[in-house]
Amino acid sequence: MYHKAAKTGVDIDNDGFLSQFDCDDNNALINPNAAEIIGNEIDENCDGLLSSISDTYQMDIQVGPNPSSGTLYINSKQNISIIADLYTVEGRLYRQATGVQSLVIREIEAGIYFLRTTQNGKTGPALKIIVQ
Repeated sequence: MYHKAAKTGVDIDNDGFLSQFDCDDNNALINPNAAEIIGNEIDENCDGLLSSISDTYQMDIQVGPNPSSGTLYINSKQNISIIADLYTVEGRLYRQATGVQSLVIREIEAGIYFLRTTQNGKTGPALKIIVQ
């Protein structure tokens, strides 16, 4: 069962992703669920990178396991304090934690969420998180 909450944004291209999570809300083929086409210089899956990758390598942060039903670990190679913002797919801030290395998600309703991490004032791309 997916988390149902009131929409708090717009989805111009009707691909199911609100503008704050969709890096091109005028093109339904570009969204966080899209398959990355390597070498075409387009960021189809909105991860901020031009190739398919599952971690926020630009910030040296790794998140996993994903999907998860217990604890989501957030590791930084730089050993710097991380701010983690977990959003519902509708764009509502669900939880914010500061100085974290993990988030306990076992009590969260199953569904798709987005995680944004910030370290040293730099916010990374939204990562799709699946809670089982």
